[in-house]
This record gives sequence, C-alpha cells and structure tokens, in this order.
Amino acid sequence: MDDETRAKKRNSDGAKPKRARRSRIAGYRPKPKIRKTGPEGETPAASAEKETRAAPPEKKDLAAPPERKTPAAPPEKEVPAAPPEKETRAARPSRRPRPARPRPRLRGARPKPKIRTRAKEETPAVPAEKKTPADRPARRPRPARPKPKIRARTEGEAPADGPAKGTRATRPARKKPLRKRPARKRLLRKRPLRKRRTRKRKKGPSYEDLKDDALLEGLKAQFPGEILSGQSFLKQSIYTVAPGVLYDVMLALRDHSETPFDYLIDVSALDYLGDQERFLMVYQLYSYATKRLLRVKSRFGEGDPVPSMTSIWKTADWLEREVYDMFGILFSGHPDLKRILLPHDWHGFPLRKDYDIKLQDQSWIRNHLKIRKTPD
Repeated sequence: MDDETRAKKRNSDGAKPKRARRSRIAGYRPKPKIRKTGPEGETPAASAEKETRAAPPEKKDLAAPPERKTPAAPPEKEVPAAPPEKETRAARPSRRPRPARPRPRLRGARPKPKIRTRAKEETPAVPAEKKTPADRPARRPRPARPKPKIRARTEGEAPADGPAKGTRATRPARKKPLRKRPARKRLLRKRPLRKRRTRKRKKGPSYEDLKDDALLEGLKAQFPGEILSGQSFLKQSIYTVAPGVLYDVMLALRDHSETPFDYLIDVSALDYLGDQERFLMVYQLYSYATKRLLRVKSRFGEGDPVPSMTSIWKTADWLEREVYDMFGILFSGHPDLKRILLPHDWHGFPLRKDYDIKLQDQSWIRNHLKIRKTPD
C-alpha cells in the first residue's frame, strides 16, 4: 500500500488504520520510513490536488457533433510491492550485554565452584617439573648410637655390684611362644543380687497406758475400783468405767473444777454378738476451758437399761434416740424415747449383727409400699 491509497483511506474513514503489532524481538529495530515529497517539500497527493483546483473547467462546444465514447480501458492491476529485505544479525549493531543477576541463595545450598574459562589466545600453563631425588639436597646423616659394651662373665664369677638396672643384662632372654588369641565371647557375668533397701515402716498409732494423769488419779480416788483402765490414743484420753457408776462419773466430769467437760459431742454403741456384755456404750466429751477431748466407755448386757444423760447434757436427747433406733438399747430416764430415723411401726434394729438386711420388714413393705412379694 503506497502513500496515496493510505491518504485516501484516511480521508474516507476519518481514522488511522490499525497497524499489526510486531513481536518484540531482542535486537530488532524498525526500518526508518522514507517520505516522498514533491516540489517545495509537498507530497504527491497534495500537489495533484492543487493542480486540479487551479485548472479552469473546459467549455463544451454545442455545435460540434457529440463524440463517441470509447470504452475505457480496464484499470491496471496494482503490482504488490516487494517485501523489504530482512536485516541480518551481522548488519545489526551489537548491543551491550546485560550483567547477569545473582540468584538468591537458598538455605543449606552450597555455592557452585567458579570455573575459570580460558581465553582462546591464552596458552595452558606449563606444569612445573617435579624434582627427582637426585636434585634434592642430601640430608645430614644421623650419628650412630654407641652400643653398650657387655663384658662376658666367666663361670663361677660373681658380679661385684651387679649390672645396672634397666639394662638388657638384667633381663633374661625369653622366647615367647606364638599363640593365637581366642575369639572374644560375650560372657554374661552373674552379678550378685543386690538386697532391696526396705524402708523401715513407721509404727502406727497405738494405745498407751496413761501415766501421771491428774484427772484419772482423782477419779480413781473418788470411785475406788470402779475406774477399770486409762489409755491414750492420738493425744486423746480413754477411760473405761464400770456400768454401775457411769452416771456419777459423767456428773463428776461435767462439774470438775480444773477441766470441766461441758459439751457432749456424740453417743454411739458397738455390738459384740456372743459376749455376755453385748453392747459397748461410747461417749465423746469436750472441754472448752482446756480444749481437751475425752472418751468414756462402759459395757452393758442385752436388755440392761442404760442411764440417760439428758439431765446432764441436753444434746443427749436426740443422740440416745438414734442409738435406740439402730441398736434397740433402752435408756432409763429419757423423756421421749422413740425412733428418729426409721418409721415408728418398723420391726427390728438394722445395726445389730443378727439383723438380716435382705429380709427387712416384709409386713411393713406390704402395707406401705403395696408390694405383694418382695424379691429374694
């Protein structure tokens, strides 16, 4: 496409034709455009347009016969222009080479060894000639060590002072027989069994007889023969009293001048089935003045009434009712002795050793729970 057709197309469309994008090839330079100009630096298209505007229109002769129109010659086909010759790499100017960017070094990666490239004109270095043993300077010979002179001794001659220690004369020549070393075997040595270190266990708390107890001595003097024993366990005194003087001993302990036991903590009982004195009554006392604990024990037979302590300590009311409900022990002088845990019409005492817990009270279960037959 020449410049005239390109100008016509620009005038008709009113916009520049889009050019094909050329790929950016390394070392490529576009060919400079040569613009053809007419006289006075004008383009051929502009000069032709000027000529057409300046020429006046020709007048038609009316008298002359009309000329016959000859058929117009077909327009000549445009010959495509030869493509421009491509520039060779040799003709292009050489660019300055870019310096190589150093690659980031990874952790643990070893740097590559630098290989020195030898130029074409550089000649290889001639290796140095190795020195032969003849070229090396001779070493200074070491002086020979003098051998010790050993005088031969005749038979029967005894040494005067004896040979010097450390010389070969003192060491008799021994011919060691050649022997093979035995193969190493892994022997399992039997180690003696170590005795286990057993720690001495500390003895647990035990009952000890009371000694130099002023309270116990005073009670023994007041009730001779009625205080059966006095023991201590974990810094707590335990007195065993005869059943006939239990009430009087309790009253004396409450009204004691030095250590008055003004608080009854608990009342409980134990069942020794088969013994003549079956039940053991246990009273736990406390003194607020001296902060001392005291336990009083007394044995009673089955059916023997136990004196009630409600007149001495009011807390004994409900405690004695609980003992009666579980063991069936009767307390003489109690204001209202009745069950406190179980129903009033329950038969039997659960904490007695002869009470079968599987049977329970079948009549009470049938009447109150409305169960006809209880499981075995």
